[in-house]
Amino acid sequence: MMSFIKRASLLFLAWGLTVGLYSQEEPLAYESGHSVTADQMASGYNAPGRIDLKDGWNLWMTGSFIYWQALEQELYLARSEVSFLDGYPTHQKYYDMSFGFKPGFKAGLGFSFDHDGWELFTRYTWLHMQNKTSYSNLDSTYVIIPSFYLYSPTYTDGTLSYARSRWHLSVNMIDLEMARSFYAGTNLVLRPFVGPKGGWIKQRYLETLTVNNASAGGDYRPYYDGKIKSWKVGARAGCNLNWFFSHDFRMEADLAASLLYAHYRSSFTNYSFNSTSYYTLTGLKKVNLVQPVFETALGFGWGAYLGDQRCHLDLSALYEFQVYLCENQFLMEYITHESGDLYLHGLTVSMRFDF
Repeated sequence: MMSFIKRASLLFLAWGLTVGLYSQEEPLAYESGHSVTADQMASGYNAPGRIDLKDGWNLWMTGSFIYWQALEQELYLARSEVSFLDGYPTHQKYYDMSFGFKPGFKAGLGFSFDHDGWELFTRYTWLHMQNKTSYSNLDSTYVIIPSFYLYSPTYTDGTLSYARSRWHLSVNMIDLEMARSFYAGTNLVLRPFVGPKGGWIKQRYLETLTVNNASAGGDYRPYYDGKIKSWKVGARAGCNLNWFFSHDFRMEADLAASLLYAHYRSSFTNYSFNSTSYYTLTGLKKVNLVQPVFETALGFGWGAYLGDQRCHLDLSALYEFQVYLCENQFLMEYITHESGDLYLHGLTVSMRFDF
C-alpha cells in the first residue's frame, strides 16, 4: 500500500512540474520599448493610415476658404464714468469695437515618404480684414476714453458727442508638419504631428473723437493712431483625429499648441487737448515675448479614391478656434494696463487632391 502511495505521489509531482513549465508565458518575440519589424506587429494595428496611391507622385495639394471673425481684448472706443445715484453706483456702459466675419484662405502642399507612412506638409494662412465702428449722441458728460490717450483719459469739463474707430488686422502664418497617420482601431485614424510655426501679424488702430470743451473754444477732435508689427517663430505640435462612421464619411477633430518667440514693434501718434493747449505725442516701444498659441477644430469630411486608386479627392468642413495670447501690444499710457488676447474663429471649407 505504501509503495502505491509513493508511486502516485511521484506521478502527481511530475505532472505538476510539467504543467507548470508549459504554462509559463512565452517570451516576447521582440524587445519591448524598442523598434519592431513589420512581421512582429499585428496586422492593421498601428499600420500607416495615409492616402496610398498606385504609381502616384506621393504629392497632395490643399486649398481652404475661411470665413473667420477676429476678436481682440482691450479694444473699446470709450466707456462711461461710474456715477452714484442715491449713494449707490450706477452701471457703467462700454462703447465696444464691432468685430465682423471676413473671408480669407489657406494653401498647402504635402509629400508622402515611402518609409513607414511618414509625410511632410506645409500650409500658409492669409487673413486680412478691417472693422469700423462709430457712436454718436453719447449722452454721458463724464466719459472715459481708452488709455490710448496719454494725457487725461476723462473729459470732466467737456462732452464726448461722437466716437469713431477703425481696426486693421493682417495675419500671415506658415506651418510645417512632420506627421504619420496610423490606425488606432477599425474606425479611428490618428495623425500626430510636430514642426515649426512662424509668420507675422500687423495691426493698426485709428480712433477719432468729437469733444465739446469750453476751454478749447468749442468742438475739437482728438485722435489716436497706433501700429503694431510683429513676427514670431517657434515649435508646434498636435494631432488630427478622424473617426469613420462609414467607409467614406468621417468626423474630424484637430488639436494643436505652439510656443512662439514673438517680437513686437509698437508706435503711436496722439493728438489731444489739455486744460490750456493742444498737444501731439508720439511714441515707440519694442518688446519680445514667449507667446502661447492654441488651435482646435471640429467638423466632418468625405474622401474617395478616383481613377483606379491613382488619385484621391477629399472634402471637409470644420469650425476652427485659435487664440494668440498677449497679441494686443498697442502702446498704452502711464496707467498700468494688461495686454489683450487675439481670438480667431470661423468656418473652414477645404479640398485636398492627392496625385
